[in-house]
Amino acid sequence: ASGVTDSIGRFTTTLKSTLAQTETITATFGNSNTLTATVAFVSGSANASTSSLVVNPNSAIADNSTTLTAVLTLRDGQGNPIAGATPSFSASGSSTTVTPSGNTSVSGQASATYKTALAQNQNAQVTVGGFALAAPMRFSAGPAAAATSTLAASPNIVAGNGTASISLVTTARDAQGNGVSGASVALTASGGNTTFGAANGTTVSAGTYTTTLTSTQMQTETITARIAGNFNETVSVTFTGSPNAVTSTLAVSPNSQTVGPSNLINATLTLRDAAANPVSGVTPTWSATGGNNTITVSGATSTAGVATATYASTLVQNENVQVGAGGVSLYQPVSFVAGPPSAMTSYMYAIPARQLANNSNTIAVGLMLFDAYSNVLAGQNLGMWTEDIERPNHHVFEDRPAFNALRTVHDALQPTPLFPRLELPAEADA
Repeated sequence: ASGVTDSIGRFTTTLKSTLAQTETITATFGNSNTLTATVAFVSGSANASTSSLVVNPNSAIADNSTTLTAVLTLRDGQGNPIAGATPSFSASGSSTTVTPSGNTSVSGQASATYKTALAQNQNAQVTVGGFALAAPMRFSAGPAAAATSTLAASPNIVAGNGTASISLVTTARDAQGNGVSGASVALTASGGNTTFGAANGTTVSAGTYTTTLTSTQMQTETITARIAGNFNETVSVTFTGSPNAVTSTLAVSPNSQTVGPSNLINATLTLRDAAANPVSGVTPTWSATGGNNTITVSGATSTAGVATATYASTLVQNENVQVGAGGVSLYQPVSFVAGPPSAMTSYMYAIPARQLANNSNTIAVGLMLFDAYSNVLAGQNLGMWTEDIERPNHHVFEDRPAFNALRTVHDALQPTPLFPRLELPAEADA
């Protein structure tokens, strides 16, 4: 800039800059005279459009050791770096350790390191100057490790009929337990007559490779998965033969029960082949030789070869609990016994109800004793007595060892013309 001084010897102009800087202004006048002044242009407010967050490289192994570095460059609207700002760094993912460097430098930069043991895609994030920035980064699984990789069979026991199949799941994991995708898997079996759905393949994104296994031979064998060509994982599986009556069992508990719908006898079938391997997936047929039974069944045999049923009856009887499964028939004897005397089903009778008192004519008096389900109660120790109604305290007794129990039954009975109520004393004499 140049010009001429005014009447008071002054020359005025303006100065502006888009660059944050300190500079010296020099004025030259006369032949070689100079004067100087120092001015400073400082950065403005932080601006999201001109600031940046960069992660480079943006991919690392998720081993909780290897780090990625996110670098923030904070600038104002003119692109000038802003020093002394305090950013807040964070991560969008899980289980990630973030270590920040501190305030922005004179170049407007601050950084943070990120590490994690969890394989994941996530963002490095920073908040500063009233706005937020983000940059993508990826932590990937490391190489497959024997200590964390697995081979699983479900179920591990099936029939060796060439149809029943076992699901085999090979899972390749790194040392941190992350699934490793793209790992090769090669399966082999130690036994014979065994067929894989596919014996070779590669793991998917979750680190798994799934196939099936069948056999036409009764055997227990070892399945081996060679993972990534580096190590083996194994699992034992069993293919069972036909159910065998000698090795299979039927157990009942208890073997004697009181009649009634809620009083149960529990029957347990354990179905095994000739080698005593449990036979699963067979639906047994349960029955009983007696009558009035309620049978509740569980369904097919489990992987342990077990199926159950419960039996209840309202009929006093000795009978057999029976089960048929896969050509095997088994039975166990059980008993249902009568319950306690019931006032609702028991009764007393007198024939005739009236008789001439001549010490010769007789009245036949009887007690019919039943439980709640009308089962006859035999062999009960009972007693009979008489009372003169007009003389309540005058009793004639014979055998009376079960008087109180008899009175409890008698007092609940409803009289009928055929079976009138008999008057009984309030308590038994000694």
